Amino acid sequence: MIKTFSWLIATVISFFTATSLHANDVLVEAKAALFRPSSDRFRNIYSTDGLYGGEISCQVWRNLFLFGSGSYFHTSGTSIGGKSKTKITFVPLAVGVKQFFTFKTVSLYVGGGVVDAYMHIKDNSPYVIQHTSKWKMGWLAKVGANFNLNTRLFLDLFSEYYFVKVNFHDTDGKKVTRHQADLSGLAIGIGLGIKF
Repeated sequence: MIKTFSWLIATVISFFTATSLHANDVLVEAKAALFRPSSDRFRNIYSTDGLYGGEISCQVWRNLFLFGSGSYFHTSGTSIGGKSKTKITFVPLAVGVKQFFTFKTVSLYVGGGVVDAYMHIKDNSPYVIQHTSKWKMGWLAKVGANFNLNTRLFLDLFSEYYFVKVNFHDTDGKKVTRHQADLSGLAIGIGLGIKF
């Protein structure tokens, strides 16, 4: 876990250190979205809920930007069968590339990147391990439109799709957890940003 997280932090720092020397524009924004998991099993246990985070993008060449983002998703539900209370936390950290197509007051973009996602499940069922955590690599695809409110402020309407699957095999000697968690899903939301 520490090795994976350290790799992502080092990558983000390297990208933004290298690009800041040549960047014309830097975009910083706060984002909020509705996250809908693609897995039926995930939706049967938990629910669609809010995904909150932020993103920094640095222009590296013409309309090409490198971005780094982090988000937080937390929701609760009931386990299938036993109806025990359970909670999940999903924290995707991503780095990637966005290509903008600029018009008068709007800039459309497409992008993609790699995700390092942290997942933590707390399950109150007496038959499974109560706390399970794991980091997993995945992918992110995104499309959106930035609307200029003035020379610095912009509104971002976006859609992102996360491709993340986590395999577990944990045991504490008495209880065993063997399952796959499909954290893939669609986030549709809005962001408010500032251009430097």
